[in-house]
Amino acid sequence: MSTKNSKPNQFFKNIYKNDRLKGFVKSCSIVLASSSVALATVLGLYNRNFLDVAIGEAVLPVLIALLTSIFLYLIFIFFTKDRLFSVVAVMASSIFLTKFENFFIRFKDFIDDFVVWSTPYDYQYVLLLLFLFLALGILIITLIKKKLPHGVLSKFRQLLKFFVLASVIFTSTYIVQIAIKFVRYPDLINGDHTLNSKISLGKSVKPDIYYFIFDRYANNDTLQKYYNYDNSEFKAAMEKRGFVFNKNTHSNYPYTATSLSSTFNSSYLNSITEDLPGNYSELFYRRLIANNNNFKTLQENGYTYYHSGSWWGTTRTNPNANYNFVDAFSIKILGKKYVTTDFQDTLLEGTIFRRLFAARIPLFSRIIHYEKNDQRQIVNYQLGAAKELVQKSTSENIFGLFHILSPHPQYVFDAEGNVPSYHPDPKTLDVPESVKYVNQLKYINTRILETVDYIIQNSDTEPIIVFQTDEGPYLFDCNDFSNCSWNSTDEERWQWKFGVLSAKKKKKKDTRYDVTPVNLFPYLFNTYFNTSVEYQ
Repeated sequence: MSTKNSKPNQFFKNIYKNDRLKGFVKSCSIVLASSSVALATVLGLYNRNFLDVAIGEAVLPVLIALLTSIFLYLIFIFFTKDRLFSVVAVMASSIFLTKFENFFIRFKDFIDDFVVWSTPYDYQYVLLLLFLFLALGILIITLIKKKLPHGVLSKFRQLLKFFVLASVIFTSTYIVQIAIKFVRYPDLINGDHTLNSKISLGKSVKPDIYYFIFDRYANNDTLQKYYNYDNSEFKAAMEKRGFVFNKNTHSNYPYTATSLSSTFNSSYLNSITEDLPGNYSELFYRRLIANNNNFKTLQENGYTYYHSGSWWGTTRTNPNANYNFVDAFSIKILGKKYVTTDFQDTLLEGTIFRRLFAARIPLFSRIIHYEKNDQRQIVNYQLGAAKELVQKSTSENIFGLFHILSPHPQYVFDAEGNVPSYHPDPKTLDVPESVKYVNQLKYINTRILETVDYIIQNSDTEPIIVFQTDEGPYLFDCNDFSNCSWNSTDEERWQWKFGVLSAKKKKKKDTRYDVTPVNLFPYLFNTYFNTSVEYQ
């Protein structure tokens, strides 16, 4: 027995005697322990949203957590010369930094109210509060080491070791859970699904295509019945400009992700969603949307694909587009812009990094700077982007996709496009939600007409212009499909949610437009390019 185990024992003894290796292991242990709280924040959020977030989205937050923890550890170890206390101090600091906004607001109010000193620059408050926190931490550690009796201090250190170990184990459980999910759902993470075959658009002269998706734009029946608003004036104005409406259009699916996946691929989703975990996976549908066959078909047939997404992660950008317009959230590092995601923005929210990255700190802002556009800015920018494309149409075949989150909440426009006097949240009933919705819709109608006029007047050839809704508005008694009270016999509720807007610039002698969203692209290909794509 002793002979059999001698080689493994000797191997571990050699490792233990290797000072460099021992130092490396110790350093890794310190980094892991120090960053355990910060990493738990990132990994915990990723674990809860595993089905909706790509693993690559967690890389930047993990790096920030590790680098910040190392930086703080170096500060504490420099002043305290104590590894254990420094590790615990970094763990406490991680909690402070992730909940920083709560402390910052109270600290700023206190300074403004009770101290004869103020500054218009928030970053000065940020740096002052951070300095005071670190100084307080160093002072507390110094006092504990000096004032506590040796026996008490020894027991206290044992208690701290227990908490550090517990924190590391807690963080490790997230790593294990995530690893299990990768094994459990390999197709969801890495799957590549093709829903349609390639199509040849053999026409030499190809019209520019402008495809607008106005999120939760209800059809006129819904507007009249539930919002007490008649949209006939807008409909008449569009018809005067040559548009034809599909009067009885209903969305094929109740969610944006499922609806767009179906429309963009010209296929129902039943066959590929049977094995999905649960009822919904945004990450899976994000891939279906990004890699959809219809947009690939247009690109393969000479179109340049311009993508103007919303702030919503699934359509914010498309990696397969030739050009992406909207950067809802982005970080500039040394002048280079990196588009961030919903997941990353959620992690930044409330932390010290949101304040630091967004602040105009001299020199620091040149190294790293965070930018976030609100819904008002994005919607107005998207509608302006359509005009930019018209200028490019003389040299390119244009396909422009515009997914616009309006009249979708938040309600950030009144009827004239100004900032409303009421709260933008749909469930804050200072004003009925129906009033907020209609006001925003009126402004969107105005902008649609302006955009249509500009495209028509400045296009060399007659373009294809399509307006469509992915889903209807939610009922007033719920804000999510899953928490609505649905009754299979309650047809009115289904009509409310599924009734959507659908209109297109009609072709000469083309008076009918009666396809459902899933058949939109087969209809366009067959009507304008003389193909014979089958309808679903």
